[in-house]
Amino acid sequence: MMPRIQKERIHFAFLDGVHTYDDICFEFGQIQSKQKCGDKVMFDDYTPTQYPRLVQVIDEICKEYQYDLQKINASNDRGYLIANKT
Repeated sequence: MMPRIQKERIHFAFLDGVHTYDDICFEFGQIQSKQKCGDKVMFDDYTPTQYPRLVQVIDEICKEYQYDLQKINASNDRGYLIANKT
């Protein structure tokens, strides 16, 4: 869908897709170049006990592309991450 959306900037994105390394990197790659300081990405299922690999990949992405992390625990079984571009 993203290639069809002709936006120069994406201020906010909610990513909720397949939980594989390649898919997470692909989804993030679709928006990364269109974000500037202060823009946000919210990742679904940021839950270390259920999706440790997903959490690891998201942490790596956020570190590499300079996003500050705000973790949200809705419950023991449900978490989210808001990443703020610095």
